[in-house]
Amino acid sequence: DGMSAKKKRLYMKEMCSVIDLSDVILFVLDARDPMSCRAKLVENMVEQASRKKRLVFILNKIDLVPKNVVENWLTVLRRDYPTIAFRASTQQQRNKLGRAGQDSVALGAGNEASRS
Repeated sequence: DGMSAKKKRLYMKEMCSVIDLSDVILFVLDARDPMSCRAKLVENMVEQASRKKRLVFILNKIDLVPKNVVENWLTVLRRDYPTIAFRASTQQQRNKLGRAGQDSVALGAGNEASRS
C-alpha cells in the first residue's frame, strides 16, 4: 500500500492521541459509496477507548445521490452509529448549518437502545 511501517506506527500513534483527546469523533462518509469510506479499525479504536467516546457518521454529498438511496444508507448506518446527512453544496445549506434538518439526526439520537 506504499506506507512504510514507521509511517504506519506514527499514524496509529497520532490516531490514538486524537481519539484519546476527543469526546466525539465525526467520521465523514461519501454518500456515493459510504461503506468504502468506513474504517473498521478506527471504529474499533473508538469503541475500545478507555473513556466513553461517541462516534457520529456524517453522510456527505447527499445531493449527489437519489433520495431513496440516502434514506437506505441512513437506515443501514444508523444501525451502528448516529448518522447525520449533509449536502455537499454549502451554497444551499449555509443558512441551515446551525439547525438539525429533516434529513438529520440530533447527536445522541438514533440507536441508543442497541448500544447500551
